[in-house]
Amino acid sequence: MLDPKGNTAVYLLYSYARICSIIKNSGLKPEDLDKVIHEKGGFKITHDHEKVLAMALLRFPEVIKTVTEELNLHKLCDYVYDVAMKISEGYKKYRIADSEDKETRVLLCEIARRFLGLSFHLLGIKPLEKI
Repeated sequence: MLDPKGNTAVYLLYSYARICSIIKNSGLKPEDLDKVIHEKGGFKITHDHEKVLAMALLRFPEVIKTVTEELNLHKLCDYVYDVAMKISEGYKKYRIADSEDKETRVLLCEIARRFLGLSFHLLGIKPLEKI
């Protein structure tokens, strides 16, 4: 249960905290990310794996619908773990904060952070920004 690897709450919280750290250390503020969305044409995929993560994030409404219809909360847990794994895989495949595509990559991190935070709220878990 407290193993920091694998499908555990600790691993999921660590993934959330790591995303928060990347966003904070990027130096971008929320208004900078708003400019990326509204003035610079929004999010653009610059690496194949970003598409994989974005597609996983887009499954969120479908997962919520399934969870509420079937009353199977574990499906939300599985989804959160899947997203956390894809985020972790991305760290190994490309740079984020010191990349020429930093703005859109940090924006993708922010979107993932919001989905994970909402998922934690639905699961009754308080997300941690630091571990």
